[in-house]
Amino acid sequence: MTEDSGAHPGVGTPPSANGDARPRTRGCPTVPLWDKVRADPADFNSWTALIGAAERTEDVHKIRAVYDAFLAEFPLCYGYWKKYADAEARLAGIDGVEHVYERATHAFPYSIDLWTQRASHAVSMRRDAEKVRELFESGLAYAGTDWLGHPLWGAD
Repeated sequence: MTEDSGAHPGVGTPPSANGDARPRTRGCPTVPLWDKVRADPADFNSWTALIGAAERTEDVHKIRAVYDAFLAEFPLCYGYWKKYADAEARLAGIDGVEHVYERATHAFPYSIDLWTQRASHAVSMRRDAEKVRELFESGLAYAGTDWLGHPLWGAD
């Protein structure tokens, strides 16, 4: 897999590349929450409230902006990478999911869960067998010796 940010514009683009990711819509439920996380970026509860509000909008651009900003601050929260990929699949189709997982494993290469999710996604999409094998090998190179690495060794 190669990084090709041009293939999926806006997917996984850091907020700094998009300018200010804070929405400019009056009455948008995410606006006051953006203010809270900008005031205290370490406030995890404000971030989760912002993610929830963005998810409820069903606006893929807002959701991307929130997840990109959140995961720039907390890249080791593997469950939120999965939620991001799920939101991408639900709202924009499967094209951006692979890119989200690619970013996830680059940000957190020792996560067995992320490598398992990324490889399982590639298998479910019926990707080229050699590329899937390379994914598993990359995952095993990073996380395969972890004593809890059995899900990666036995991933479907």
